[in-house]
Amino acid sequence: MVTKVKRKRRYRRGYPVAVLVGFEDDHAVLWRIFSRVAKRSLRLELDGKRKADKALYNFHESVVDALKPVLKEGVRSIVVASPVRTTYAQDFLEHVRKHHR
Repeated sequence: MVTKVKRKRRYRRGYPVAVLVGFEDDHAVLWRIFSRVAKRSLRLELDGKRKADKALYNFHESVVDALKPVLKEGVRSIVVASPVRTTYAQDFLEHVRKHHR
C-alpha cells in the first residue's frame, strides 16, 4: 500500500494593504491588514479615564507613535473604527488634525 504524502503549503500573508485601529472604552487595538489575511498587531491601554484630557492626549499620542513605523513601511491606508454611538474615532481624528500633519 502506497500512501501519498501531501506537501505542506507555505503560509501566505500577502502584501501590506492597510492598518485598522479599533477604539474601545479603555484600549485600542491595531490590526495589520494584508492582501490575504488580517493580523492583530498591538493593544494599547488607556491609563486613566477618557474624561481626563492629559490621559486621553497621551493615549492618542501612543496610538500615533505605534502607527509611525507602519507608515514608514509604505502603508498609507488607515481605517479607524469605534463602537456605535461613541465619538472615540472622531476624537482621535481631531487629535491627529490638531497635533500632526
